[in-house]
Amino acid sequence: HWQQRAADLEAALAESEQRRQEAERTAEAQRVRAEEAEADADDLRLALGQERRQAAEALAAAAAAGAQSEERHTAEVLNFRQRFCEQSQAARSAQLGLRQESARANAAEVEV
Repeated sequence: HWQQRAADLEAALAESEQRRQEAERTAEAQRVRAEEAEADADDLRLALGQERRQAAEALAAAAAAGAQSEERHTAEVLNFRQRFCEQSQAARSAQLGLRQESARANAAEVEV
């Protein structure tokens, strides 16, 4: 009876050792998967960070291009306005000159 009991205990011990080894293998596999998942998460964070930086840089470049375009447009509008004012002043001066010449011509006719 004690021999059977010893054999049962040895079998239980061997089975327990197998379960322990299997549990260690499972734990090691889970640890490896967790490390891989963490590495993947780090890669994803870096990739997202890079994409965000690239998007921010593209946005900044677009804003700078828009600002330059706006500055050029503003300069063109100011230039056109200045030229319009100059031409308008020239037209008023010419009109005034024509009125004065017309008045002189009329005065000369009246004297004659």
